[in-house]
Amino acid sequence: MISRELEKRVNMFSIAVLLVFTVLGGRLAYMQLIQGNHYEKLAEGNRIRKLPIASPRGVFYDRYGAVLATNRPAFAVYITPAELGQPDQVIDRVAGIIGMAPEEIKKKITAQASRPFEPVRLKTNLTPEEHTRLEELKSELPGVVVDVQPIRDYLNGELAANVTGYVGEVTAEELADDKGNTYESGDIVGQSGLEKTLDRYVRGVDGGRLVEVDARGRAVTTIGQIDPKPGDNVILTIDAELQKATEKSLDDAIAALQKQGKALTGVGAAVVVNVKTGEVLALANRPSYDPNLFASGISQAQYQEILSKKALYNWAISGTYPPGSTFKMVTAAAALEEGLTTTKDTVYDTGVYAPTKQKDWVPQGHGLVNIYRALEVSCDIYFYEMGSRLLNKGQYLLHDWAVKFGLGSKTGIDLPGEASGTVAGPDSVKSLKDSRWYLADQTSAAIGQSFTTMTPIQMAVYTAEVANGGLRYRPYVVKQIVQPDGKVVLENKPEEVSRVQASPETWNTIREGMREVNMGPEGTAAWLFANYPIKTAGKTGSAENTRGQETHGWYVSFAPFDDPEIAVAVVIENAGHGSNSGGPVVKAIYDQYFHIAPPAPPAPPAPPAPTPTPAPTQTPAPTTTEGGGQTGP
Repeated sequence: MISRELEKRVNMFSIAVLLVFTVLGGRLAYMQLIQGNHYEKLAEGNRIRKLPIASPRGVFYDRYGAVLATNRPAFAVYITPAELGQPDQVIDRVAGIIGMAPEEIKKKITAQASRPFEPVRLKTNLTPEEHTRLEELKSELPGVVVDVQPIRDYLNGELAANVTGYVGEVTAEELADDKGNTYESGDIVGQSGLEKTLDRYVRGVDGGRLVEVDARGRAVTTIGQIDPKPGDNVILTIDAELQKATEKSLDDAIAALQKQGKALTGVGAAVVVNVKTGEVLALANRPSYDPNLFASGISQAQYQEILSKKALYNWAISGTYPPGSTFKMVTAAAALEEGLTTTKDTVYDTGVYAPTKQKDWVPQGHGLVNIYRALEVSCDIYFYEMGSRLLNKGQYLLHDWAVKFGLGSKTGIDLPGEASGTVAGPDSVKSLKDSRWYLADQTSAAIGQSFTTMTPIQMAVYTAEVANGGLRYRPYVVKQIVQPDGKVVLENKPEEVSRVQASPETWNTIREGMREVNMGPEGTAAWLFANYPIKTAGKTGSAENTRGQETHGWYVSFAPFDDPEIAVAVVIENAGHGSNSGGPVVKAIYDQYFHIAPPAPPAPPAPPAPTPTPAPTQTPAPTTTEGGGQTGP
């Protein structure tokens, strides 16, 4: 007979067991009936993976439909952190195959630590050897998958690289600044040029491929796919053939100048704009770079080489230089409109401007000069005198006329990184020890030296203003942005920003003087254009070099003279005379634009022989070169 104490213990044990099974049964029922779907998804997640499919970036076309930037298929390698097994061992092996540092791979994984079951893209555009090696070792590399992704393809290499820009993997800084969670680690985004400013249009929407994986994370079969949405296409104002001619002519000019012994930096820029609309037809920079290097994975050595050459710098919109004699059209317009000179008024050029002892670029002077001949031969003395007259009427007068032309302000071109330049005037010297604005400061400003600086894009727009009678259009390179279905989401049209108020007589006078530069008997560029089948107009200039080397060569021009269509501006650093450096570039541009078969190039003229001048009786005057390359105050 069981004692009462033992019976009590058995009953308590039975109750405890019953409670345990009740709790376990309830928990099991809860997990199966209430949270069954949740755990089913977790289990599914252990065998289903979503491999991202990057959307093809929108295609860049030139104004006639020629493709400048498109996409091509390439292999990319991904790694799923949760499936690595022995992470360090797998990471080290993958790093050795694809040429990445293990620390770099770990950094990518850490950036996505909150999503361990999502693949992390390590590298796009695998070489055939890398792809083959990964496929051979896939059984030994759990969690590593190779897939096909689109990669940016710039069909013409360097062509218009500073317009299109380049793409690259999103940076840590960009991810940190991404408030809308637009980007993920490994995404390819625009890093410069239009690729950057239009990234929200051309990126599109990524898709994904659902694959079933085995216990080692290897893809077994595809379950489904979400197709990516391609980015919007971009139609540019650029003429690809004209762009090619512009870039080639810059290369040829720089090479020719180097053969002459010029100590060039290799930097130059050229801009071609439509006089009647502001459309940019060509925008070229030297040195340049191949944006395909960035799209396919640039090496550190290649990147450093590009940086050392300053090839990423868009000199056409960011490089600032004194305009030299190309500024003289501003001084001419101001003097004519303020009633300080006429077409019949003359100045006698002896080679030295007596009030300041500043010299003309031709030591013996040009003799009797009116405004037409002053532009034709680029007579500094004439414009020194006009600057003096303007100063007598108002110390800000010349400055204000330059501002009317839009100088000292950004043009508003739809490319990143534009510089504004500067306009000389009394305020320019306020930061200097001697803050007074002297007559020599004013006369230097009148020939485009001193504190005035301009960018090539500004110079092209300014030349277009002279050609069309004072209308300033905002330059632009994006004509349309079009969705894949053909819907236009953005369209740029000619935009008049301002108008320089001057009489038709003033514009005709200046244009006729510029015509004589190219076609007159003494024109500084007549050796190139005197017998050209298209009537052209232009202005040469040599800009003082703050580095103490030879002057920068400027040349601006428009054509045809009777009904201008395009305006061109060219600058080459340390090149000397503008006609010898920029002139051949402009001529090659005209040959392409007007479909003219170029004859054998003429030889440039010899510089004027210097003549002895009396020794100065006062402090030696600052010297000048053609274009007013003044080296003193």
